[in-house]
Amino acid sequence: MEIFTKHYLLLILLLIYCSKMSFAPPTSQTGETHCVFIHGLNPYSVPTEKDKPVHFFTSENLNGLTAPVVTYWGEEVKKWTQESNQPCTTYAFTYLDTMSKGYTDKGNSTAACEALNYENNTPQRIKVFLHSMGNLIFYYALANNYCTIDKSTTKVYSLAGPFDGAPIIEPLNVICAEMHGISTNPIVKAAKRIVGGFLEFFGIKTGFTVFRTIDHAVGLHLSCEDGYFEMAKRFCTDGTASPGPQSCYKINDQALIDNANQYSSGAICGTGAEEMSLYAVLNWLTSYYNVSSPNPELNDGVVPLASCIKVQPRRYLKEKDNDFWQAPFNHNDITGANAKPDILTWLKNRK
Repeated sequence: MEIFTKHYLLLILLLIYCSKMSFAPPTSQTGETHCVFIHGLNPYSVPTEKDKPVHFFTSENLNGLTAPVVTYWGEEVKKWTQESNQPCTTYAFTYLDTMSKGYTDKGNSTAACEALNYENNTPQRIKVFLHSMGNLIFYYALANNYCTIDKSTTKVYSLAGPFDGAPIIEPLNVICAEMHGISTNPIVKAAKRIVGGFLEFFGIKTGFTVFRTIDHAVGLHLSCEDGYFEMAKRFCTDGTASPGPQSCYKINDQALIDNANQYSSGAICGTGAEEMSLYAVLNWLTSYYNVSSPNPELNDGVVPLASCIKVQPRRYLKEKDNDFWQAPFNHNDITGANAKPDILTWLKNRK
């Protein structure tokens, strides 16, 4: 009887203890999913010193997404992040200078880590989406102890990561040098104004076929492909590729790769180069300047497949429901900005 009483008392004590555990006050963690988006090279929207490097939102104020966010990630980001079986309740979108600063920049690393927490709360779940150079920024920050993540609560998804570099920067360097030489020549600049004004006065359109010989001879950009030069110039600084693109040329950072292999939960690597505008521009310009074209190997228009799949190479399949997907899409498609249904479905299904 005495033994039974002792066991009974122990059982009561255990039940009391468990009941106290059940009604214990909540920890600093919230029961929400925080979604982080870290962009890559963005020549169309470069922040100023006054701009905040991270823009925070909640699911209630997504209609207030800033223009740089919508331009890069697309309007559909508001929709697919809410249709997920773990919808985002809070958001962080980086707004970084990735043109004049490389992926090892301290400010970019600090911002990538700042984005992990919303209002200093540690969410129960975090989903991180990295595009292009954004992969290098984030994993460099981890490799160099700017911050740490918990693999059990944080899922990281790589989109078109240039883990072994982007050889497309090589022809870009040559093209930047060629354009810089022409644009800084005062005689050529004056000639362009005079000849261009004369042709415009008489209503003559400067077609590429007619003026290609003249362009080569005197360096006048009078062709109807003038927009190609303007796009390429966005990636150039003083006759060479800008520091941001230049930092992605060749990557030899084993610690970065090790962190990516450890924390990557899924990825998309593309092979749809032919529909990528920058790739088309550089191909045309390399012919124009008679320099080597971008490497013709499988790529997404910017990043070679071999470079992208350097992380978790054995896990990639061509099936679109696979966590590591070799997809027939280009570099920009993979962000979801072009609203490709298969891309949006893959993004939505990430847990």
